[in-house]
Amino acid sequence: MSYSPYTLEIVSHHPKFASKALRKYLVDGIDTVGAWGDEPFEIKFKNNTYELIMVKVSIDGTDIMTGDLASSTPTHNMWVVNPNSTISLKAWPETNNGGAAFVFTSGDKGVAANTHGDVSNRGIIAVAVYTEGDRTQPIYR
Repeated sequence: MSYSPYTLEIVSHHPKFASKALRKYLVDGIDTVGAWGDEPFEIKFKNNTYELIMVKVSIDGTDIMTGDLASSTPTHNMWVVNPNSTISLKAWPETNNGGAAFVFTSGDKGVAANTHGDVSNRGIIAVAVYTEGDRTQPIYR
């Protein structure tokens, strides 16, 4: 097993597979997971390094923190991940009580189609990582 500074898991909340990480398949050089229709899921991102990092996470080309079109430009709207720690994201952060759960669904129901209209990244879950000392370029996506 090789060391990876960061790991990304998509965890199913489907009744048959609850709390199990979806298996990754390499398709055209991209890590890909299979999902059931209308399957709730969670994003787990782990920082396996000794450094404090900041991450921008997007689904379907939409920044999950802001709801805006995703960008790799560093901003003050990023998740902080402590050294050797994991963040778990299950919903869009709409209110202090939570937001709409992440759900694999058809393209016409996707958040990108219903917010900014750009569906060119439909089906993509992406993470841009910034180290504590460098906020200029993402180091993982």
